[in-house]
Amino acid sequence: MSLCERILFETQEVCTETIVPARGCGCNTRTVKNCTSVTSRRFPVRDAQRDQLAIDLGLQFITEIPADEKVGFFLVDPQKCFTVNTEPLYVPGSETDMEVLSRFFKNYTPFIRKFFISMDSHRTYYPGEPKFWRSVADPNVHPGVFTQLDPDDILPPNPIWEANNPNHQTQAEAYATCLKAQNEVVFIWPTHCVWGTDSWAQDEAVQKIMINYASYWMTRVGPTGAPNAMILLKAMSPFTEAFGAVQAVCPNADPSTQEQKLFVAEVKKMDHLILAGEALNFCVAAGLELIDFGVDPTKIIIAYDASSPIPVFDQRTRMVLQDAQNLGVRFANICDSLVLQGDPPPLIEGMPLLNYTLPPP
Repeated sequence: MSLCERILFETQEVCTETIVPARGCGCNTRTVKNCTSVTSRRFPVRDAQRDQLAIDLGLQFITEIPADEKVGFFLVDPQKCFTVNTEPLYVPGSETDMEVLSRFFKNYTPFIRKFFISMDSHRTYYPGEPKFWRSVADPNVHPGVFTQLDPDDILPPNPIWEANNPNHQTQAEAYATCLKAQNEVVFIWPTHCVWGTDSWAQDEAVQKIMINYASYWMTRVGPTGAPNAMILLKAMSPFTEAFGAVQAVCPNADPSTQEQKLFVAEVKKMDHLILAGEALNFCVAAGLELIDFGVDPTKIIIAYDASSPIPVFDQRTRMVLQDAQNLGVRFANICDSLVLQGDPPPLIEGMPLLNYTLPPP
């Protein structure tokens, strides 16, 4: 079994006990224990879905990136709120995604010229929280997690839901109007990735990846750049959701919700951008919004074996993969099936010495 197969599989000892007559006489019995090793997939449902969707949609996988081409990596929301199985928005299988990422960066850190990491950075009050909303009929009733609110059920003339804080009804209606124009809904989530909490922190595997990346490049970066990953904080506004790191679902006067021009400009310098993280059917998929801001879709490579979906939205997973395929986005299994050809660059530009999370003035 290869190292990558070991990530996806686990071996457990399965034992049975049998009562047999004791040796020498038939008056007593003894217990015989028989054990065998059984190997099985750690996340069989996720893996079966991955395999079937790849077949059904005819996803096109690449196996190499030519030498001397600039490769960037965009890692989406690799946080404990998604990768720890006791968290309310845990993404099943995300543990293996982190292990795949660790193996990839162990092999290819010297080839990654630009490294971007987004972090979901919620407050406990924003439109994705149940208690942002209340029932018009009964103010003590709030929408349940994983429900989807139709914007028409928020807007006049016959609203079902309203802002829990009446002072924010104007913002709530503006958000609903924006979503309606996009043919979107309000997604209600369990509280997750709250700024500054332990679960908001990066997964431990990614912490090591990020530190090792900076350590490798610190003496191999040019005079106007930094060797660190660009950290993109998103979803900090109390009045809009933000799945993608380029801009919020409904940008407003808050600069953090508007187009992150510096991020887009740095991505455009790359010949290829590998896209991975959590969750495939929401925030990773939202990474494709880079295309709307001028990034060539054929530059983007979704790391299929390093991104897992939120299971309750299976149909959305199919839809976003189909849309990506139609746009010309490519796919790769990065654990052991993608080879970066040639020699690593001796020197890179690095990241601009600016505030990474705000657009230039």
